Amino acid sequence: TAFNHAGGFVGTTGPDRVFGGKGLNLNLLGIDILNVNNLLSVNKGIHTNYLKCTVNGIGSGFTVQTAEPHSANTDKTVFTAGGFAGDATSITMTDCKVYNLLSVTSHEHYGKAGGFVGYSAAGSFEGMAETLSQAPSAININQLLQLESDVIPNYNNCEVTFVKNGYVEADAAGGFT
Repeated sequence: TAFNHAGGFVGTTGPDRVFGGKGLNLNLLGIDILNVNNLLSVNKGIHTNYLKCTVNGIGSGFTVQTAEPHSANTDKTVFTAGGFAGDATSITMTDCKVYNLLSVTSHEHYGKAGGFVGYSAAGSFEGMAETLSQAPSAININQLLQLESDVIPNYNNCEVTFVKNGYVEADAAGGFT
């Protein structure tokens, strides 16, 4: 159980979780000494990969849930829960497995849940237009194509198995994602 981003292996993962949509800022004694924004090549350096990871529940199954799935949610936070990962952005998972899952539950009105991943999305292209307009020289089209392929999540030979009467429950729910 987690307040948000609950996962059997990882709660939240991906380069946006490291740098955020707004870039990386380093502040020392109230002075911005480093500000790195909108790097086209940053995804290659921090692209998140999972290879041959397994979550194996007990025979009767295991449960993943966000805290208080039926509570009030006045700020409309989106809650995510998944058997492997709660929230996965711009990642590659290969040969990752979830076995003996009993249930995945998240908020009934603002929750996303999946047997494998609760919420999966491509990374943010926020600021790309600004970056391109400020580039001192031409940008190679191959860099842009590489960027696009780096931010799209990839799931290769991944699986989830539920125990008898297993289920996923949320506002948006799926057996895999």
